[in-house]
Amino acid sequence: MAYLEDGRNVVPVYRAARRFVDQALKGEGSLFSPGTPVWTRQWLDDLSHRFVDNPDESDQGFMDKWAGQLQGAPPETIQLAAELLYVHLLPVLDITGGRKRTLLNQVLSWSADPGALPEDLDAALDTGLSRAGAGFHTGRFYSLWFLIRFAQRWKDLGEPEHERALADPWQFKAIAADPALEIKKSRPQRELLLHLVHPETFEPILAHGVKSRIARSLGDRIDEEVGEDVDRQLLAIRRSLEAEYGESVNFYSPEVRQLWDPGPDEAEEEARFWKIQPGRQAHYWDLWRNEGCISVGWTALGDLSALDADEWPEHRDAIQRERPKWSKSGLNQAWWFATQIQPGDRVVANHGRNKVLGIGTVTGSYYFVEGEEHGHRIPVRWDDLTPRQVEPQGAWRRTLIRLKPEQFEAICESPAIGTEDAPTAKRTTARPLAQISDDLLLDRGFLEDATRVLKRKGQAIFYGPPGTGKTYVALKLTEHLTQRDEDVELVQFHPSYAYEDFVEGYRPTVTPQGAAAFTLENGPLKRFAERAGAHPDRTFVLVIDEINRGNLPKIFGELFFLLEYRDRRVTLQYSREPFTLPSNLLIIGTMNTADRSIALVDAALRRRFHFVEFAPDREPITGLLRRWLERHKPEHAWLADAVALANERLGDREAAIGPSHFMERDLDESVIELVWRHTVMPYLAEQFVGEPERLEAFELERLRRDTEGRLGGGGGAGTGEPGDRA
Repeated sequence: MAYLEDGRNVVPVYRAARRFVDQALKGEGSLFSPGTPVWTRQWLDDLSHRFVDNPDESDQGFMDKWAGQLQGAPPETIQLAAELLYVHLLPVLDITGGRKRTLLNQVLSWSADPGALPEDLDAALDTGLSRAGAGFHTGRFYSLWFLIRFAQRWKDLGEPEHERALADPWQFKAIAADPALEIKKSRPQRELLLHLVHPETFEPILAHGVKSRIARSLGDRIDEEVGEDVDRQLLAIRRSLEAEYGESVNFYSPEVRQLWDPGPDEAEEEARFWKIQPGRQAHYWDLWRNEGCISVGWTALGDLSALDADEWPEHRDAIQRERPKWSKSGLNQAWWFATQIQPGDRVVANHGRNKVLGIGTVTGSYYFVEGEEHGHRIPVRWDDLTPRQVEPQGAWRRTLIRLKPEQFEAICESPAIGTEDAPTAKRTTARPLAQISDDLLLDRGFLEDATRVLKRKGQAIFYGPPGTGKTYVALKLTEHLTQRDEDVELVQFHPSYAYEDFVEGYRPTVTPQGAAAFTLENGPLKRFAERAGAHPDRTFVLVIDEINRGNLPKIFGELFFLLEYRDRRVTLQYSREPFTLPSNLLIIGTMNTADRSIALVDAALRRRFHFVEFAPDREPITGLLRRWLERHKPEHAWLADAVALANERLGDREAAIGPSHFMERDLDESVIELVWRHTVMPYLAEQFVGEPERLEAFELERLRRDTEGRLGGGGGAGTGEPGDRA
């Protein structure tokens, strides 16, 4: 099955799963480096000794603990750990591809000889098969414990048993379900493993309770003796459903789900206030750090008077006396969470016996209420209360999720919501350019010019040295150009990117029977253009990051013609279908000039794009770092002068140091030193190949001293004009 009913292309996931079977189960190779012996008993035992046999009981996050456990491990052990983590993350739908890559690259970076994800396995991370659930995300230790123990058990079996288990799904399940491999919270990982190895037999459903519910609800469709095994029951039910709905039947498709999950009753009334119930789980903070959201149980209450948050310690002691089952750590966690939420934060909550999913905005600060209904409350204005089909969650019956600031416009699909199809917050209006100008600290006239040239030709390229904010500004401008987040698409070009990846082409697929085949698939450009054509009243923007890293004539093909002649038709080379590039589809490319590749841009491409320069020595970029520091980190204003002096000494505007390297909310002296030593200096070393002695003039402390000397003498220091600030 190449696509699920919601349009997700799952072929890369199953192809990666087949790689796991071929390399790790049939042999002792490697997912990332085929032919290299990684899945061996030697490296499994070493990993097990470091991780399973020596658990870290500290309060650190999982990845910090794991880093400590793997410190000094051989490269083979660390690569095996990364590949196990890949198997763990591969089928999970409610972790983004970007987050999966971050976790995997973090593990690989612990090795003295770090490898890299192969391109095909990397592509498989952008989709998934199942939403995993809170227990799965916070029980990563138990999932990896199970995978390691299972792999050790598997390696102890002989080749004949391997062949039988890979040929017979029920033999494989007997091995994976061995009670010796059972550990709390590990069952969802076992369910995923069964599906990855035998997708034609086992469902991609992690919750055993959901499997049982389906079997009970649709048991009348079983017309054969299958026994008590719920997986055998589901297989028999699937065969019955396939006769009615086709081979690609999905238990979560709307028409099938209503057969076993009729849905909610009428939604209950909106609740105005929410009360924290602390002491639930100690893993809230791992969710916050690792998955981009955080969950706490809530109960709806009426309007009650507010008290000063400074009185918290007194209230905490009172609650501790009345509710001894609540741990002090749980109370502290709940208080920390409550005081982090601020007016304007976007939140999601399900309430009313899991029948209503709310999306709203915090309108006031945390406060405490005393009395019989004492508790910690935060007022929320609900702008969307939608009846949903939500699974009962026991203690998680009412949950609020607070989003990280950068995710306000994209509601985090938290497993704590308990739904297979959590919604996203939808932007329905374009943001005024004045607001974007203030956010970016860029001159409004510059942004107006960029918008005007983009609309005039339909496509523009933002070019400049690294760190000048080209991609960030492009994405921010889309908030002004479009009214909906889904009307924006981002792709990144790279040397192996081709027409077949961008427009359309035949891609290898695997049939449900395991046979290889080729299917004609649309690329992001064609899919996005079709959407734009279907909504001519809306503006769509395609952002192409690192556009100059690809072979542009090869990638664009006949689209070169359409870039100049919008709404004309050409015949595509694979589908032989007529195709147009609608005029309401705008294209923004970003181009790095440090490698001089802009000089190599095809003349035909130059004629079809307007070019917008992001130059550190010209406004509005030249003063951007100073403006940002003055607003957010005035104590580090000296940094703008140091960067300006460095660019003056560099003497190459195409390779200048951009301001965005330092525009970080957690900026302090240590972060500045870290970025300079590990980002700026390696970049400068590339510019001074053969002249290492020139690097001395760019040491941060020397720049700082020289800048202070200039300020004392009243002179200017390059493009930042620090002399004017003496």
